[in-house]
Amino acid sequence: MSDDKSRDWVDTVSKLLIPIVIFAAGALFTYQKDRSDEANQQFQRENEVLKLAASSNDSERRLGLKTIEILQKQGKFSKEMLPVVEAISEGRPSDSATQKAQSILAAAKQNSSGSPTPASANQSPTIYIEIADEQQRVDASELTTKLQADGYDVPEMELVKPGTQNTYVRFFSAANQPHAEKVMQVMKNMGFAVQSQDFSKTPLQDKTAPGVLEIWIGHKQAPLPRP
Repeated sequence: MSDDKSRDWVDTVSKLLIPIVIFAAGALFTYQKDRSDEANQQFQRENEVLKLAASSNDSERRLGLKTIEILQKQGKFSKEMLPVVEAISEGRPSDSATQKAQSILAAAKQNSSGSPTPASANQSPTIYIEIADEQQRVDASELTTKLQADGYDVPEMELVKPGTQNTYVRFFSAANQPHAEKVMQVMKNMGFAVQSQDFSKTPLQDKTAPGVLEIWIGHKQAPLPRP
């Protein structure tokens, strides 16, 4: 009788443990799959960025290098990107892409002695300003000063040919839409005829680092009114 009771107890415990084990195994599989999916998404994202950076198209190459620079600032710079950046850094010294690549490599070397600090989720975006005409540089400089005073990181503006016709603030994630609206209001107060462009649901979302806004000052933009 005692043996029967022992067997019954073991059988009961086994029956109770089976769903627990199945649940634990399923949870482990899901966890590993999520990690695998995340790694795969990161690989695909980096692959797209590297394709842009290595492109023969100037605009795509600039976008790729900008994205790498933002990832670097956020502590997400992958060593797999180094060979492409190094190859670009050996280009024509006067080429802006060459200079940008050299800047990225210098920052990577500086950070190699310690771990970079990932950017805070609440950190203000980096804003890139593109002008279509050299005469817009004065107005763009004034805009840069105002945005930097508001806490935004605004690298040196770029003259882009052919540029856009109209003036836009572009955002690439829904999280940055409030920042885009704030920037638009600053520009409108200054006299810019500006519109927003939402790229948060396009393939560019995956090709652009989080925390990036772009301002494109178009050919139709008249000089700002002066007091």
